[in-house]
Amino acid sequence: SGININTDNSDIGLFGRLGNGGTIKNVTLDNAQITAKSNIGGIVGKNYCGNITNCHVTSTVLIHASSNNAEYHGGIVGMNTGVEGKYGTVSYCTSSAILDGSFSNCKRYGAIAGANDSYGKLSYNFAIGATVPQTVYYGAIIGENSGALDHNYYSGCKIIGSSSVTSSGVG
Repeated sequence: SGININTDNSDIGLFGRLGNGGTIKNVTLDNAQITAKSNIGGIVGKNYCGNITNCHVTSTVLIHASSNNAEYHGGIVGMNTGVEGKYGTVSYCTSSAILDGSFSNCKRYGAIAGANDSYGKLSYNFAIGATVPQTVYYGAIIGENSGALDHNYYSGCKIIGSSSVTSSGVG
């Protein structure tokens, strides 16, 4: 609670990078502001073959781009990835984060993950009331997906620049 990170670096979050076999579970982030360029998440900036479980980001968490061309911003994780046979997983997490991509050419923004690649798995996550900017590739759950999705939900999420609630969970 109460963290404030302001940098132009990448792999930024409460935990910058989660590596092979690492686990983060039962963490709640509240009343925080994170400003950085790429791979930014409330809990983890980049998940590489790790497991993020039962983590929560509240509506008092603000995630901002620090410059043009910022990408991979997520309420829980910026980039979720792995390698063949070793998946990066995010499960049973919730996000109500507020994401801001007000610089030009920002991409891949989602309330759960900015991107989930072919060796990433998202299961049983819930985005509720999150705010996501209308960037290149955006969604209430994931900005860009080429990985596995199983029972992920969203409700009442808003897209900055649009007066309506989003009908798109995946960008």
